[in-house]
Amino acid sequence: MKRAPARWRPIVAFALVLAAGLMAHSTGLTQKADQALRAFFPVGVRDVLAVWEAFAAVLLALCGWFGRSSWRKAAILAACGVAVLGFAALFARRGDYLPAGGVLLALAFSGLARLAYDLVYGAWRTEAARTGVRGRLCVMVFDVKGFVQRAGALPPEQSIALLNECFSAVTTAVHHRGGTASRLLGAGAVGLFGAPQALDCPEKSALEAAQDILESLRAIDLEAAIGLHAGDVAYGQVGGRRRQDYTALGPVVPIAAELQALAAELGEPVVCSAEVADAVGRAGGLRESGSRTVHGERLTLFAWTPPLLGGEPEPRGEMRTA
Repeated sequence: MKRAPARWRPIVAFALVLAAGLMAHSTGLTQKADQALRAFFPVGVRDVLAVWEAFAAVLLALCGWFGRSSWRKAAILAACGVAVLGFAALFARRGDYLPAGGVLLALAFSGLARLAYDLVYGAWRTEAARTGVRGRLCVMVFDVKGFVQRAGALPPEQSIALLNECFSAVTTAVHHRGGTASRLLGAGAVGLFGAPQALDCPEKSALEAAQDILESLRAIDLEAAIGLHAGDVAYGQVGGRRRQDYTALGPVVPIAAELQALAAELGEPVVCSAEVADAVGRAGGLRESGSRTVHGERLTLFAWTPPLLGGEPEPRGEMRTA
């Protein structure tokens, strides 16, 4: 699966939504919605917008398509609908009618159309993942420093509770940044960014997740070493009937694992390759750490201590987003 088509696919789908909206308006559907809504307003109210202005308002409402479906987006669209009704009520008190029916219809249509698109596209990607696909991902390999020794000094129930708390922090951070946590083994894990959810910049998301993980672990007095590498891999769902896992195959994964080992050896929180650093413009405090042969490849490496972890002010171009 190529990354480029995934970028224009939503735009093509929006063009279809826009065409459907134009057809609905030209056939009088939005006008009928306004006529039905007028029954709830005082008799004799006058249209406050010209025909072209009402048409422009409907087109603007169709932009509710943009943004992936989520509870937050649904709340925003609902708030926009309530606001439109509120303005219509205020205008009605002056004897004017704001054509809210067409706008509400366009908002609902665009939001539901995007929801249908996301569900169908997500199902298609899931089915494709079962058969295996190829694309560019950013792979994170994570391990807790000194966890084995620390766990050995604790009662079993405390060791497992600490490990669960650790993995909860990891999976929460990875999923929050659009990635997938995989291969929970011992005190380590693998995170994949770019699948199954397409991301604009998987490398940036991985660095943000790394910072979130390190901050969360610091709160429970744990430290981690993280390796990041990006490149072309084969990925998909593997496993049996009772359990399936999302995994990636290719040199990118063992390279990320070796970078994680280097991070532990060098005492750095994060070590990444130039592929990752270049994707974010080498911003946010990434420090070049020379070249090494890693898994048979000569790589330029970068070390990173997240600004918030080091208590430093975040420089311009930092990786973190709100």
